[in-house]
Formats: sequence, C-alpha cells, structure tokens
Amino acid sequence: MKAIIVFNVLFLASFLCAQNPCTGNIVFRRQSQVDSFQILNPGCSVINGFITITGNDITNIDSLYSIKEIKGDLAIRYTGRLKSISGLSNLEIVALGFMVIFNDSLLAIDQFNELRSTSYIDIQDNNQITAIKGFNKVESTGKIILQDHKNLGDINAFHGLNRAGDIIITNNKILKSITGFNSGIEYGALRIDKNPVLEKIVGFDMVKKIKSIRIGDNAVKELHGFFELDSIWKGGLQIEDEIFLELFKGFDYLRYTQGLQFSNMYVLAELPKFENLIRVDGSLYISNAYQLNSISAFQNVKIVEGQLGLTSNIEMATVDAFQNLDSCYNSVIIEGANKLKTINGFQNLRYIDRSLTIFSAYLEEINGFQSLVEIAGLKNQEVDTTQWINFQFQAHKLKSVKDFSNLRKVRGMWVNRNHELTDLSGFDNIDTSYIRYIVLKENEKLELCNSKFLCSYLDNPKHKASIFSNAPGCNTREEILASCTTGTDEEYTSSNTAGVFPNPCPLNSSLWFTGEETDFHLTLYNSTGQKTFEGKVSNPVNLPVNQSGLYYYKSTSAGKQKSGALVVIE
Repeated sequence: MKAIIVFNVLFLASFLCAQNPCTGNIVFRRQSQVDSFQILNPGCSVINGFITITGNDITNIDSLYSIKEIKGDLAIRYTGRLKSISGLSNLEIVALGFMVIFNDSLLAIDQFNELRSTSYIDIQDNNQITAIKGFNKVESTGKIILQDHKNLGDINAFHGLNRAGDIIITNNKILKSITGFNSGIEYGALRIDKNPVLEKIVGFDMVKKIKSIRIGDNAVKELHGFFELDSIWKGGLQIEDEIFLELFKGFDYLRYTQGLQFSNMYVLAELPKFENLIRVDGSLYISNAYQLNSISAFQNVKIVEGQLGLTSNIEMATVDAFQNLDSCYNSVIIEGANKLKTINGFQNLRYIDRSLTIFSAYLEEINGFQSLVEIAGLKNQEVDTTQWINFQFQAHKLKSVKDFSNLRKVRGMWVNRNHELTDLSGFDNIDTSYIRYIVLKENEKLELCNSKFLCSYLDNPKHKASIFSNAPGCNTREEILASCTTGTDEEYTSSNTAGVFPNPCPLNSSLWFTGEETDFHLTLYNSTGQKTFEGKVSNPVNLPVNQSGLYYYKSTSAGKQKSGALVVIE
C-alpha cells in the first residue's frame, strides 16, 4: 500500500511539472548539474527564464531532452568539451536570443529541426563545427549571425524562413557553399563577405524586399538567386572584390534600389539585365570589371539620384545601356575604358546635376546624349574658376561632338587631347551667359574655332578661358576672336576673314574695319574689360590706344553689330 502511495505521489509530481513552467533562470556550469535536471525537474518542458550552458566540465546535455520552450535566452557558450547539443533537439520556442558562441569542441549544429521561433540567432566562433543545418521550421526571427568559424564548410539551413532581420555570414575560413533561405519574403540587411573559399551562393529565391545586400571578398564563382526580389530599400546592392565570379544570374524583378555597386570582378563577362529596374536612389557604379566587354543592362532605369560611374573596365568596347535614363542628380563618369569605341546609350538623358566626364583613348563614335540639355554644376559664384569645370571631354579618336547639339547649360568645359576633333560646332547651342570657364588644349586637329558658341563666349572679356596647343587658328583667344564675325541675328559664321586688318596691328598706326564703308560707332576694351575708347570713326581708323596688348572691339553701323579682338604690338 505504501509503495502505491509513493508511486502516485511521484506520478503526480511528474504530471504537474510537465504542465507547469520550471521557475527561474538556470545556469549549467558542471556536468552533474545537467545530469540532475530531470531528477529535480521531471518532465519539465517550459523554462520560465533563461538557460546558460557554460564551462569546461560539460560534455553533453542529453538530460535536457524534455525542454520545448525557453521564455528567455538560450546561451551555449565558452564550453571546452561539449561536442554535441542534441539534447535540445526537441526545443520549439526560444522567446529571446538563441546563442551558440565560443564552443571549442562542438562538431556540428544540426539538431534544431523542431525550433519554430526565436528572437535572434547568433552562432559564432565555434572552431570545430563543420556544418550548420536545420532551422527549417523557423518562419520569422530577428538578426541571424553565422561568423568566425575555422572549419565550417557548409550552410544548408533556414529553408522555411519567411522574414528575418539582418543576416550576417562572414569570416568563415573554409565555407564553400550557402544553400537555403529559399522561402524568405522580407529580410533586413544581407551581408555575405570575407569567406575566403566560398564558391557558390544559391538561394534567396523568394525574397521580395530586403534592406541591403553586400557580397564581397569571397571566392564566389556562381551567384544565382534573388529572382523575386522587388526592392532594396535602404543600403542598396553591393558586390565587390569577387575576383572569381563567372556566373551572375538573378534580380529579374528588381524595380528599386537605394544604390548599385559592382567593383573588382576580374573574370565576369556579363551582368544581369536588370530589365525591371526603374529607379536608383543612390549611386550606380561599375568599376574594375576587367572582362566585361559591354554594358547593355539598365534599359529601363529612368532616374539615378547619385553618381553614375563606369570606370576602369578595361575590356569594355561598347556602352549600350541607360536608354531610358532621364535624369542623374549627381555626376556621370565614363573613364578608364581603354577599348571603348562606341557609346550607344543615354539617348533620353536630359539633365545631369553635377558633371559629365568622358575619358577614352579609343572612342570613335557617340550615338547618345542627343537629348542632354543641362549639366547644372556648381551655382556658387565665389568658387575658384577651376571648380567650374563640370564637362570634361577627352576622346582621342572622336571626330565630332554633334551629339551634344541640344546642350544648353554647362558651367565649365575641359576639352583636352581629342586628337581627331576638327571643330566644336556641336556645342553651338550652349548658353554662353551660363558658362564660366573653358579649357581648350592639345587638340592637334582643331582648327575651326570660330563657331557661334566659342565666338560668343570669348567676345565677353570677363569670360575666362585657357586655350593653347591646338591647330593654327585655335591656339589663342586672340586668334579665335580675330576670325569671328557676326550678322544681324548675332549668330557667328565660320568665315576665316578677319574683322580688322592688319591684325596684329603696330602701335600708332591705322587699321581697316572690313565691311564698314561709312561712319560707324566703335567701342574698344582692354584685356581686363575696361573701356578705352568710344566714339564715331571712319576707315581707315587711327588706332586710339597708347599701349600694346589685347583689345576687344564692337562696331555698329546701320543697326548691324560686329565684334572681335585685335592685338596691338610695338
């Protein structure tokens, strides 16, 4: 009878413990504490607090098999002899953090196939683990950190994860592949970097919204995924220092990103098309992609808020991209593409806020920029003149700038080392009241400089320019102005006839103003813009100056005005 009573008491205690939480926080520091858990808490499934497992004395946690829920943190850390954590394989819920860190003997983490919920997952610095698997019933969690492992070779987990905070997979020395994360709908920041032998990233197939993506400094050969991704809403997409990347597929439905950067990819020959990408609210940069021989993506991008740069892509021969780009609210830079021969994109680009730079040794043809109206540049009137430069143009084999015929506003121009360029008539519609500075140098075949644009600009002595080492007729400001004439519509012609003769003119001599048969009104200015003479004269004119130098003139007769420059010599 007594034995029956004892049995019933033990049964009742076991039943009550199975139904009620075990009270308080639990810290296991010795193996004996783990082994006595079921004796002290028979059948306990819910821990009403946290569990910490730590210390070099613990070798297994098999006695924790009944635990299904922890209402605080689970921390398995700083153990020296623990090889397996299968004792927690029935765990379903961890209310706060799930942490497995600094366990020097732990061989694998593949026991948590029943876990459904936890606030975050932190697995790092477990030097002996070779694989992370499971967690496939976790549908939602906060941050996931998988980092700093010396022997981790495979991550094949989180196949049922729908939503998560940041996902960080970094500095795992022999990690070779990442598969999983195939059901996610929305993630925070995704960072996969500094895994020096990681060759393959496949997954993330269903994610539609993500905060940012950074993949870099791995050894990735194949990147295949993100096929349903709609938007990258904060930090943008950044893939850099993937020097072995050969296959890059995905991002078919990406419509919006805060930024886009691809750099230091030495063997990649082709980018994804990004056919649905419409807007980039940051920079779009492609640099040091050494085998990328053409850019034909981004056909539907309409706005780039940051800098758009194509730099140091040494095999790039064509740019057939950005066909629908309307505006760039920073700078457009195309440089360091030594084999670039044609630019066939940018046909609808109307506005650039900061600057346009084109540097190419082999550029022969531009079939783009036809719609470009304004390169706004700096608006501060007090800045140094060199800072006005916001259109830099150096294309060694280009013969014409006709594609810029609709350009109206630019703050400053640098036209340098265009060895085949013969004239600047493509710039004739630029508003010379807006431009502040011109550099025109080392264009050996540039000989027709008396275009409407250049004559109108140089006619104002306050307009600053640096002009030298071009073909004869375009070597100095004086040469150019001497060949400029105007008609009643104030449009400059391409006539090579000088407005005055002789020019240069000796001091204290007379000169002839061509086309002036009767009395006319003459105004002279010195090189600083100071008026030195104004009055009615007739040919030949005794030169009304008393020192040598550069002078600008305006002559008016019968409602017609001409202007130009003359050089007075002693």
